[in-house]
Amino acid sequence: MADPVKIQQVVLNLLGNAADSVTTHPDADCRITIRTSAADGELAVEIADHGGGFTVPPEESFQAFRSTKPGGLGMGLAICRSIIEAHHGKLSAISPPTGGAIVRFTLPTNSSS
Repeated sequence: MADPVKIQQVVLNLLGNAADSVTTHPDADCRITIRTSAADGELAVEIADHGGGFTVPPEESFQAFRSTKPGGLGMGLAICRSIIEAHHGKLSAISPPTGGAIVRFTLPTNSSS
């Protein structure tokens, strides 16, 4: 069983990051895509934006106190990862060749995980 408030916090943080990205890059295509799927005992949620993308390797973005935003604390993605991992899931990100960013998390759907 997942804590719905914590999962909501993760989704809202990821959506906020995507919104910041598409609104702060003048050449960005202001689209955010959310995809969900369930298969093989896991739920996947993917948030893709068409903003400026990662300015550092995506994995570095999950380090605590690592921010690329002016005035950012660098805690959002680190906290999101800790919440997802506490629920036996995984959180990852990629920079697609078409630009922007894709952040994806998975959670187990069965109680035996």
